[in-house]
Amino acid sequence: QRFSALRALGEVMGLVLSDRSIYDPSVQASPTASGRAEHASACTKLIHEMLVRSLLPKFGALLGDKEPLPSHGIIILRLVMEHNSAFGIILHRLGLVPRIIGFLDPSSSHCSSQVASLVKLLVECGDIDLSELYDSGLGDKAGALVDHMAATHAEAFYEPVLETVSAIMYHTASQVQDVEDDGGDPSALLDRNLPLLECAPSLSALCILSSGAEDPLTPDGGGSTTH
Repeated sequence: QRFSALRALGEVMGLVLSDRSIYDPSVQASPTASGRAEHASACTKLIHEMLVRSLLPKFGALLGDKEPLPSHGIIILRLVMEHNSAFGIILHRLGLVPRIIGFLDPSSSHCSSQVASLVKLLVECGDIDLSELYDSGLGDKAGALVDHMAATHAEAFYEPVLETVSAIMYHTASQVQDVEDDGGDPSALLDRNLPLLECAPSLSALCILSSGAEDPLTPDGGGSTTH
């Protein structure tokens, strides 16, 4: 019964958050706003209050429950973050981020492509100090997951995990540049990414086509034949 209710909630949230006539974080209430904008602003405010006061505080217990409840909870959190990255700081304040990062571990029964997508959104949201994500094991778990998906050919993980790794490395490069511009030593920033550097052979292996696979650069794969 709880699972059915959670699944229904996820479906409703998906419909509501994707409808800009109902949910639009960019709309601000004002005396000159149109009737449609005013309606969207009022609905958005109600949704925010429901999420912050009623729903999200329950996710600490939900993520610690038995499957499939945590997995569907992750789907809802991903939906929320996709439509409004500002909720990243709310998840952080509720203490949910370390648990989410823990789910990224390939040995976890909760590990999924949905978790990888959610972690990418947390990395990119800009409201959470990346050092806190690393303290929760982001580097180690992301590196282990890359090795796992390369060894097991877990194709469902390819896109979200590689996008997560790309986001991590992009933000690291930006931080390294800032530190060097200030005359500092970026060694600590680089050291915490060693697990991702160590999984480079796995990343390279993903670039090699498996036997019988179509090459995207050949006519059959849709690429150009020009040499």
